[in-house]
Amino acid sequence: MQIRNILIYKNIIKYSRIIIGLVFLLAAVTKGMDIIRFGRRIEMVFGTYGAAEIEAWILIALIIGCILLLTEFIIGSMLVFGYKSRLAAKASIGLLVIFIVKFLWEIHSGQDLDCGCFGTLIERSAGSALFENIIYLIIAIFSIKAVEQNSPKRKHLTMLIIGAGLCWVLLFQLFPLGSVVARTGSVDKLPGKTIIENRYESRLIWLFDPECPECLDKLDLLNAISHNDSLPIVLGLTDATHGRIQEFLWDFNPQFEITQISEHEIQHIYLPSGSLIFIKDNRIRKIWRPKLIPSLKSLESKYEK
Repeated sequence: MQIRNILIYKNIIKYSRIIIGLVFLLAAVTKGMDIIRFGRRIEMVFGTYGAAEIEAWILIALIIGCILLLTEFIIGSMLVFGYKSRLAAKASIGLLVIFIVKFLWEIHSGQDLDCGCFGTLIERSAGSALFENIIYLIIAIFSIKAVEQNSPKRKHLTMLIIGAGLCWVLLFQLFPLGSVVARTGSVDKLPGKTIIENRYESRLIWLFDPECPECLDKLDLLNAISHNDSLPIVLGLTDATHGRIQEFLWDFNPQFEITQISEHEIQHIYLPSGSLIFIKDNRIRKIWRPKLIPSLKSLESKYEK
């Protein structure tokens, strides 16, 4: 009986290592299908601290996302094949603790955004992700005691999976899916595409919320752009209710067309309210976050029709 219990315990340890490794690989693979979306998710987390006001932060957030993606590929591969698995298990525990703290902070601050842990494959709230990550943490703690298998063959298999993962990410950056978030240079995949495409050679899409102070601050600029015949047509997209849109029209009299889309659609753009997107020939040429939208004079000099 004692020998049987020992065998059961060893199997639990072994499969804990493999399970947590597969979880990390799945997370990396699905994030890699749209790394731009994951970078924007990081933007939204740190935007609360004012980082979104720094133009370089857009690139910094993307770099952080790529580093995290590579880390997950390395940890997952090492755990699945058992190569230096104890080191990988400790690293996985560290990452999971960071994720748990992040989810606790989001819940405390009232944010209810998709966690982005598994890209577009699985969407869930911070509360659900918190519960899952606690379970993963328990599994990762068990995996520390797994026997390492540091043979050259295991090392080569680990490196092979990491290399395959990087090729996977590169593939989806070169040939993005139709469901990817709006990105510079991509074919126009914005919500409401059937409403806005091909109507104008060039246009500025303004994502706004009538309750957003930053959006209202930019309203005069958007009206001025609409009155300037040398600049692209302005179209507003919002997930506000029909009644709230009517109130907005009566209160502020915007000089451009407004289109209503669903909350689900606008959330999948992964851009904050007030962002401005420049589209020409049905391709996205430029994306500005709310506090980085240029002045009218700058737009006139660079983005004439």
